[in-house]
Amino acid sequence: MAMIAVSMQARPGYEDTLRDRARALCDAAGTFPGYLDAHLTQEDRDGHQLLVFLTFDSTEHLLEWERSDERHHLLDQCRDFMLVPSRRLSAADLNSALLGAHPGEAVSPPSRWKTVVWVWITLFPTSTILGYLLVPRLEPLPLPVRTLITTFVTVPFLILIAIPAAQGLRDQLLGRFRTIHR
Repeated sequence: MAMIAVSMQARPGYEDTLRDRARALCDAAGTFPGYLDAHLTQEDRDGHQLLVFLTFDSTEHLLEWERSDERHHLLDQCRDFMLVPSRRLSAADLNSALLGAHPGEAVSPPSRWKTVVWVWITLFPTSTILGYLLVPRLEPLPLPVRTLITTFVTVPFLILIAIPAAQGLRDQLLGRFRTIHR
């Protein structure tokens, strides 16, 4: 499987037109051999920044699309409504986006010690509260069953709610700190 992502920034007032042209680009890709999927998403609320994701079953089919006259013609039509030229997004750009950055912005994952600190910061209160509320009710059960139940509750809560919330709070605090100290 092969995927390409393209970032397009619309000229003010041409957001809908660029979105329509980007949809036409996705539709045209759908007629090529090996096409699997296309996804068009807005990167910002105003619709200025669009991301186009195209997926093909192989690199060869993706390259066939990339080299096609039809693609070049449709991209030329899109360029008339873009503020800056479109740019391909690398795997590093996509990874950065998963870590909360914008495409082109260099971001590395947190170091292991920072990850340990954030897990501990969220695990300690979670374990304390569960120990107080849940464990007394589980006393009659064997230890492995109690452990299974508490980890079944704790791990998803930490991964899906507590750690992201703590990191969001950290980002807000750091954002205020950076604003104050500029």
